Parts: sequence; structure tokens; C-alpha cells
Amino acid sequence: MTRVTDGPARLVGARDRHAATAALHAFITTDFRPRSGGSWLLAVKDNIDVAGLPTTGGVAALAAHRPVRDATAVHRLRRAGAHIVGKTNLDELAYGATGDNHWAGRVAHPLDPARIVGGSSAGTAVAVATGVADAGLGTETGCSVRTPAALCGLYGFRPTTGRYPLDGVIPVSPTRDTLGLMARDLTTIRTLDAVIVDEREKGLDNAPDSAPRVGIPLLPFYSGLAPDLRSAVDRLLAQLSVAGWELVVADLPTRALELHARCARTIPFHETPAAMTGYLTRAALPLTFADLAAAVDNPGIAATLNRLVRDPVPEPVYRRTRTRDRPALQALLHRFFHQHALDALLLPTSPITAPILTGCDRIEVGGEEVSAFDTFLRTTDMSSCLGWPAITVPAPRDADGLPFGMDLQTLPGRDLSLLRLAARAARLWNPETL
Repeated sequence: MTRVTDGPARLVGARDRHAATAALHAFITTDFRPRSGGSWLLAVKDNIDVAGLPTTGGVAALAAHRPVRDATAVHRLRRAGAHIVGKTNLDELAYGATGDNHWAGRVAHPLDPARIVGGSSAGTAVAVATGVADAGLGTETGCSVRTPAALCGLYGFRPTTGRYPLDGVIPVSPTRDTLGLMARDLTTIRTLDAVIVDEREKGLDNAPDSAPRVGIPLLPFYSGLAPDLRSAVDRLLAQLSVAGWELVVADLPTRALELHARCARTIPFHETPAAMTGYLTRAALPLTFADLAAAVDNPGIAATLNRLVRDPVPEPVYRRTRTRDRPALQALLHRFFHQHALDALLLPTSPITAPILTGCDRIEVGGEEVSAFDTFLRTTDMSSCLGWPAITVPAPRDADGLPFGMDLQTLPGRDLSLLRLAARAARLWNPETL
């Protein structure tokens, strides 16, 4: 990331780029007012508090909510020289995967506005991809940073859960939530990570100096890829192999898939009502979670949230899943890593490139209409459920000229090692993005 020496001129340029791309609905609120000391431009997802700007969560019910203090991560970034150019569009309350916000507008793909970029941090990805911002701060509970980053040709980094402070963020699931970073180059990701992270959370860089050894779990993560995407992925893997990387084809244990299926929705569905209620209480907002659920305009998201009001996940079911099934999944995947002596897993960040939305949460894949939510979470959700660090690395575009990404995932606490592995892959695939 290049530090800005002509801040006012950069802001004018960012404002002009935003004006030229406003129809993409990347932002809910913008702020291009010049300030002293701003050295680089940051877009912040509109479920993260920025003092003086609204935090709407993408719903009209919070349109008047203006926090008086920054989230800790935002405070650290501003102190390091960030200028916040605005708050970016998202699925309502970050509870979707399409960027189809029925109040603030559907976020459209910069290369083809008929397509979507995935979500929920959709606006952040578009703000960075169009050059309005140097980098973006989003949130991820399942796929919300990595999917839109990959579909826009960006790096998208999900740190180990707990690596970044989460105060001042509208939560979805405290067990799974994290802030995440997007940028056009990996140097920016590393710079921002060093600014946000607590010293005690930095971890060790134990990436191998020798050839990396990465797992290629064909089932379930490589099955069902679009044919042209599969060909592109195979070319990338071949490049790694020629460069000496050890590619270990090893499917995940069936038991891991079963345990993940139990955890995937039970944990966030139980945690959401209390977590969002806590945010409303701390912000002294005269609203309940039921009020927020009733105010959501997207019918699919509204149906899900209102179901959590009417029919919450029972406490015993949640407790069993949280304290038995999730730890069992973590232990199983740790054994898998050690059994195969892996440095990371490597898989497509999304099984498809940017699709066209055909209805509420519906996209067409291979001539069949399917759930966008389920499709986008297919390759990223297990790592989010486990709390692992992961990063999508931009790959050369597919035959249709659409971006996609490859996701590196590793054991918790190995964030710095993961970033170094990402750099080694990028040198082979996209060295200009380092």
C-alpha cells in the first residue's frame, strides 16, 4: 500500500470514481471531506462503528444511528493514517450472501452490473475493486469477506477468530464472527493486519522455507465446479506442482462433514438474537431484535430472522452443538492436518464466478436454479465454523474474463504463516498483486 502524500487530490479522485460508479451501490454513506493526516483511503462495512457516520447494518430502522466512538479496529486504523471514505453496502444485518439489499440497493459487479459479487461484504469489495478505496474493512461469519473479494479479483483475509477486536460491530455469531480485510495487493493486507492486531495475538510465522505441503480435498470442495472454472483451477495447481509444491489429494473425513452440518446453522441461529440485542443495548437504541427482524426488507433474510424470533434454537441443542460437536470437529481437522503433515488446505474460494441473481437468494448454476447462500458458503464455511485463518488469493481470470480466487486455510494462530504462503502462491499466479 502506497502512503498518500497528496491526500486532498486523492480524495477528489476517489470522489470522482465513486460518482462514476454510484450505480453499483457500493456505499450507503460517503465522506470525502478533506482532513489533515489522512494518508490512505479505507472503506468500512456499514455494520462497523465509525464515529460521526451512521451504522445502519443495511436496514432503515438504524438509519439515524450515529455512534459516538469508533470500533477499536477503526480507531487503530485511523490512528495509523486511514481516511474513512464511507460506509459500504451489505446484505441486511450481514445475514445474506448476495449483496442484494432491498433498502440500500443491490450491489453490482464492476465488470458486469448484471452480475452480483456475493456478500455480505459486497459493497466493501466493490469500493476497493473500483479504486474508490485503497483497502476495505469487512466482517465475516461464513463467507462474507472472501467470496466478494474473490469474485472481484481481490485478496480477502479472514484472521483467526479473536485476532481482531470486535467491539463496535453489529454481531451475527460471537463464536464465528471476525473482522476481515480486502485489498488489491497483499502488502496492504499485511500492513493493515499489523495495525489492527493486538500484540499478544500476532502469533508466529512458521511457514516452511522448503516446498509447502498443501491438502487438496477434492470432496467436497472441488466437486461440482463449473467446467471452465475447473480447467482454470487445474492450471493453477499445475503451476504449484511445477514449482515444487507438494499437493496432497486427501478428502476430508465423512465425519467432519457430518459435524459441520450440525454446527453450521445451529450455533449462529442461537447466538444472533442475544448478540444483536447486546449491541442495541450498548448503543442505547430503543429497539429490540424483533424490531430489527421486522424491519428487514429482503424477504429471504426477513423470513430467517423472524423465524429466530418465533422459534429460537433451544438452549440444550445449542449447548450440545457448541460444547461437543464443534470441539469434535476441531479435533478431527487437527488430526487430519497432522496425519498428512499439511501446511494448509487449498481450494477454490467459490465454486462459481460472479453469477446473475434470478430471484431472492437464487442463482443459476449449470442450468439449475440453486441457493446463492448455500453455493457461496460451500467452500468457506467450515473454516469459519472452526475459527481458522484463511485468505483468498486472486487468480488469473477464467475464460469469460471473470475473476476468481483460491482459498488457503490453515490451523488457528498461523496467520503470519498463511500470509507468507499466500505470497508464495501469488508470485506464481499474479505477481503484480504482491
